[in-house]
Amino acid sequence: MKVRLLTTGLWPTITSAVKRSPGHCAVAVAYCGSGASRQLPLTRGSTLVVDMSRAAVTSGQTKPSEILTLLKKGVLAYSVANLHAKVFVVGARAFVGSANVSGRSATALVEAAIEITDRKTVTRCRHFVHLLRGEPVTQGHAKAMQKLYVPPKSLGGGIKGRTSVPTHSPCWAVPLEIVKWDTEDRAANAKGLKAAKARRRSPKSTTVQSFCWSSGVSSLNRMREKEDLVVQVVDEGRRRVLVSPPGRLLSIRRYQVGREGRAIVYLEVPRKARARRLARLVEHLGPACRVLGKMARPRLLRNRQFVHNLLNAWPSSPEVTV
Repeated sequence: MKVRLLTTGLWPTITSAVKRSPGHCAVAVAYCGSGASRQLPLTRGSTLVVDMSRAAVTSGQTKPSEILTLLKKGVLAYSVANLHAKVFVVGARAFVGSANVSGRSATALVEAAIEITDRKTVTRCRHFVHLLRGEPVTQGHAKAMQKLYVPPKSLGGGIKGRTSVPTHSPCWAVPLEIVKWDTEDRAANAKGLKAAKARRRSPKSTTVQSFCWSSGVSSLNRMREKEDLVVQVVDEGRRRVLVSPPGRLLSIRRYQVGREGRAIVYLEVPRKARARRLARLVEHLGPACRVLGKMARPRLLRNRQFVHNLLNAWPSSPEVTV
């Protein structure tokens, strides 16, 4: 195996390499701070996986505007909330070490990395980065997250606990049935639809889907608008259950029909993605997927590996909003 240790001049070496192959990179790095788009000048054809969770953004570890700059250049970006790896695959070589993409890393911190040119190992590094994909970051999402950004005051960010499984935004599964909506339901849906469409982060590539929930609206209280993901599990009868692609929760409109509380839930869903049969997902993802067909109320999916696999059950693109 061909390797060398880099302890000085790490960032000039990586930046120079990227400039020579800006569209042939696959990068998994925990944080991208101020100046990241200059340190890592990626372009179309490259992939970036970064921690762009609320914790990373509000602690100043990842700056969404830097990710937005790269997205505008055609880079495919994805978020993993518990990412801690630093793997930079640039053309036919890879750099694996300690460095996040930040000014402090380049000017103030003691960093080290191994530069690898062994073909098989470089291929494995690229494969590792690609396995982390699942929660795409769109331009709209990056703009929204930038509003939460707070310049760093101290080290930190990420999530509590240690795990090698990629962690994404909270993902809910909601059991639904095909029923005829009442007049009040249709009226409530119409009132909230325009506002929901205006809240979309990627309107060119997404559509708004809505569903009515009447079995205790308090079960929706923990869902966070514009942050959480929702999967619709629709029982169509005759043992046919369809699972929708994950959508970003846009808003929840609550209303009364007599003494009964109801709610219309609006989701931003990828336009080209289609629902899949639960039976096929069980074949693809394994027995853990059967839980989707056994729910009576909305359930927060807590198994990180299952959520990651579920997100990857639909093809990703740079404009998918999940």
